[in-house]
Amino acid sequence: MTAKWPIRHLSAKYRQMALQLRGVMRNTLFRSGAGLSPSIAEARESITDADIRVSIGTALMSTCLTLLIAARAVSLNRSAEYRFEDSTEEIGMSRIATILTEDVTRWMVLDGTPRCEEAIDHCTLSAISAAVDHLENVDVVSVSVNTSGHYDSPQGKISSLPDFCDVRLAIRSPRGHVAHVVVWAPIQWNGRFLGTTGGGNRTQPQWIQGEFMRSPTLADAVRNGFASASTDAGIRDERIFAWGLDEETGEIDWDLTENWHHRSTHEMTVAARAVIEAIYGRHPDFSYLVGTSGGGRQTLVQAQRYPADYDGYWVSCPAINWTKIHVAQMWPALVMKEHDNPLPPEKLEAFRVAAIEAFDAQDGLVDGIISSAEFKAWDPHEIVGLPTSAGNITATDAEVMRLIWDGPRDATGQRLWFGLPLGGESWGWNHAKMGLACTTIKDGRLVPAPFPLARDWIASWLLRDPGWDWTTMTFEMFEQLFRKSVQEYGSVDSSDADLSGLQSSGAKLILSHGMADEGIPPQGTVDYHDRVLEIMGGEERTNLFFRFFLCPGDGHSSITGRGPGISLASGMIALMEWVEEDHAPDVIMGSRMDIETRSITMTRPICRYPHQARFMGGDPAEASSFECAPELLGIPAP
Repeated sequence: MTAKWPIRHLSAKYRQMALQLRGVMRNTLFRSGAGLSPSIAEARESITDADIRVSIGTALMSTCLTLLIAARAVSLNRSAEYRFEDSTEEIGMSRIATILTEDVTRWMVLDGTPRCEEAIDHCTLSAISAAVDHLENVDVVSVSVNTSGHYDSPQGKISSLPDFCDVRLAIRSPRGHVAHVVVWAPIQWNGRFLGTTGGGNRTQPQWIQGEFMRSPTLADAVRNGFASASTDAGIRDERIFAWGLDEETGEIDWDLTENWHHRSTHEMTVAARAVIEAIYGRHPDFSYLVGTSGGGRQTLVQAQRYPADYDGYWVSCPAINWTKIHVAQMWPALVMKEHDNPLPPEKLEAFRVAAIEAFDAQDGLVDGIISSAEFKAWDPHEIVGLPTSAGNITATDAEVMRLIWDGPRDATGQRLWFGLPLGGESWGWNHAKMGLACTTIKDGRLVPAPFPLARDWIASWLLRDPGWDWTTMTFEMFEQLFRKSVQEYGSVDSSDADLSGLQSSGAKLILSHGMADEGIPPQGTVDYHDRVLEIMGGEERTNLFFRFFLCPGDGHSSITGRGPGISLASGMIALMEWVEEDHAPDVIMGSRMDIETRSITMTRPICRYPHQARFMGGDPAEASSFECAPELLGIPAP
């Protein structure tokens, strides 16, 4: 099969699918450590009519390369060949790679990547100690080679691991806090470094997490051939969120706070790169930092403060605007308390469903997802009287819901921060069993249950009173505490929109957020994006190094929401292709995973903000049934 045409010459029947494939090809690209050959870059512009007609999950593989062009998980005939435009080379399909949706944590094919046997020889205490000797605050704790295939982590046993060098470091802060750093360096190395991040208000390793999560673990990294590192920033306090308060003195530990905010991640990076050079004999070709939620904040702060540390950053559902979001997260519980009207989950769900129904069909498909990039407002009073299993919706119910959606305002009506998005499930019915509008039974009565991080932020960080009774809070007190938080902790707000350092460094940053995030209002991330564009000179200039993707129906930090989100593999492929091949992402493949079966039940293109996918007909669970705006893909509309 040697016939070829550029996309613009495809038949009308398959042109629509070609538009999508050209936009999302990066999301199904599997590469080995050797990287892409120049001819593969040319191949993106040439897709045969027959190729698209099969709606495929197909692969071309040479020794160190696999290119997967896919719309759906159906294999092409193994005898097929492709002729690349402007090239006479033909590459036979020697094997079919596993399609992306079968494992959303694997994006690198390491077949053909040689083992670096000398790494074993260099994985010694003396070699690593010599490598970090110039770093005065760094000590080597242990060095070992792990060939067992597993590791007993603090969170449980991790299996299916490749052989790797396990290095433990201790890094001292100016006032004596000791950060524990872990560096894992696989013997079969793809030539890259991937820094890992934490969550909540911790930077510590996420040893084990569901494959539906968006941030990589150390295990994910080495399975994909990356050297990797993590740090706990010296925070090992049993108090999950309140670690910043020294209860004996009643003061905030600012040295530890600086560790958490930025210093420890940077120092981890510097030390890890020295270790990597000692083990492999050279620096990594490319370095990446990825995180979601609190890890998203951690990642963005590094891009703001130390942009040259990494070549690529992916910031997902970030907990930026730190000083605002954690007071604002108390708002739903406060509204329910002050109105003496806690909303049971059944009523909250009735409001959510009714709001979605009001806007669902605007994208051409009724699927329980609001796809507009604009955050809608809807009056919950429209369903007063609606029966639910928890009773009829009352006018007070509707007013409480309106205030929760609207978000906190001061006494003059001025907005303080954003409320929950209309499509968000924030009452414990999501996979994380968490939310900002949760309730519980106390003394036989339904009462609000405030979000723990918000409660601890106010009690320990703002009031310095761990035993604070949140039910004493009023709307007036809320406003005072909100302003106190902004004023006292501005240095850790993590919302600096001046990315001139990132621009100058040549690094790339992908920002993403789920539109139905149940924990962190995505409107705040949209606001950050808009401020970046304003400061950095507009969309055209900013798009060269910074791109934003808003995911309709997607929840917080995972692909288990109502709508599709960006999986770990999809996001990494998009970022790596931008950094290494200069193919800036306009579309990233989104997917939804069923939490029970761990299977992918939906795929859909996620378009660069503010564009959104439009339903064009066909199976609504398949990405091939949608398109982004043609002008976004750089192709004239038909």
